[in-house]
Amino acid sequence: MISSCNRCGNWTKAIEIFERLKETDGIRLDSITHNAAIGAYATGGNAAGAFGVLNAFPNQSLKVDEATFNSVLAACAKSEDNWVLALEALEAMQNLGIKPTTRTYNTALLSSRMHEFGKRLLKEMDEQNLSRDKFTYATLYNTGFPVDSLEACRLWEDMGLRHVRPDTVTLNAFLLYLGNEGAWKIAIKYFRMAWRSFTNKINSPRTSNMRVQYPKPDNYTYTIFLSLLTDNGNWKTALDTMDELTSTGEVLNDAVFTCGLSACIRGDAWEEGLVIMRKMSRAMVNPRPKHYSQILARMSTPPHIALGIVQDMASGGIPISKRTAYVTLKASQSNPNNWQQTLILASKLRYLGVNITAKNFTELIRRTVQRNSTSDVLNLFHSMRIAELEPDSHSYGIAIQACQPLDLKQRAIRAYYDLNRRGYHNVLAYNEKWKRRETFDRSAILPDSLLTDPGGGSLSAEQEILIYARF
Repeated sequence: MISSCNRCGNWTKAIEIFERLKETDGIRLDSITHNAAIGAYATGGNAAGAFGVLNAFPNQSLKVDEATFNSVLAACAKSEDNWVLALEALEAMQNLGIKPTTRTYNTALLSSRMHEFGKRLLKEMDEQNLSRDKFTYATLYNTGFPVDSLEACRLWEDMGLRHVRPDTVTLNAFLLYLGNEGAWKIAIKYFRMAWRSFTNKINSPRTSNMRVQYPKPDNYTYTIFLSLLTDNGNWKTALDTMDELTSTGEVLNDAVFTCGLSACIRGDAWEEGLVIMRKMSRAMVNPRPKHYSQILARMSTPPHIALGIVQDMASGGIPISKRTAYVTLKASQSNPNNWQQTLILASKLRYLGVNITAKNFTELIRRTVQRNSTSDVLNLFHSMRIAELEPDSHSYGIAIQACQPLDLKQRAIRAYYDLNRRGYHNVLAYNEKWKRRETFDRSAILPDSLLTDPGGGSLSAEQEILIYARF
């Protein structure tokens, strides 16, 4: 029962059962039960609790074996810097005449990231004629045992000298260590050797000119490699590697494709991002919302392409989050010349149930004003109304904020904003209010010569202000 609870991840319940059994009269707990309790403490990383159970063995005349100490050491490994307790456990083993194995030392190595601690255990292994295995080296890399990248490479070569053939886990630990130490160029060199060794085996199964037998890289290896390239500015090389991986028929998973999209983001290469999305579909890896978000929200994808992607998401039943929709809409506003397509995109998003309002056009309004194109702003506001996106005080406020410094056309936007805000019906009425200092705008008086209705008819506020803005 204790082991069952522990396997299910409920190690605290396992300990609770153990303590209850100890207090039950007429029940004598055997070594198996105590080992199970130590295993539960190991799962929870409670080294003190594991040692407490271990110390009860002599009092109960119970037999202690290697498995018992391995569990105690596992508890030390999951706690923060319990290397002192790990050494005590190893010493207790020797005092009881129990010979540690390679597995025992591998577990003990996990107890500390101290270089001297690792050196001591490796020396003890050599003194006891215990051979190192691939897990020994993976543990050394994972605990940061090498003092630098050169020592990490020497450890890698040491495996060959000891006739230890590394597996993919060891290779990944080695590459991660190099990457974390900033030695990404060295990591890339070793990855390429591993990749070349693998492809040579495919092309020439019986022969290989590689001195070291490298393991086959897996998807985790590829994510490490692609991330190292992208993080260090080599996004083009990362994309070339993606092409090479797919051309060899490698079965790539979601994480690898995500790294490829990250490379596209670094290079703002939305076209390559779409290619990777198509490769995902061919590889039977269904793109998820986060993959679409990477193309829509983090690259300068043209609005008409973004609209197509949104339609693909809708047809594929992929939900569009509000954040993805809003950031996509904002990204599409980078070029004011595309504001018509931005409105189409907004309409499509609204049709899909996303709450789009005038406030989502902040960036487009700002950029249009900064181009000193007041007429375009008025046309944009008019089109927004047609799309049922009524400009509000926030929209006009953004337009005013972008007017630095104010000039004649930009004053027109101020006037138009105040007309909308205070309900004036025409520019003439606004000008009279301004003279009485009853308006929002105090920056400049509107010249009377520009307020004459050229056609003698009744003009709308939009038309009047547009005439004013053209001077």
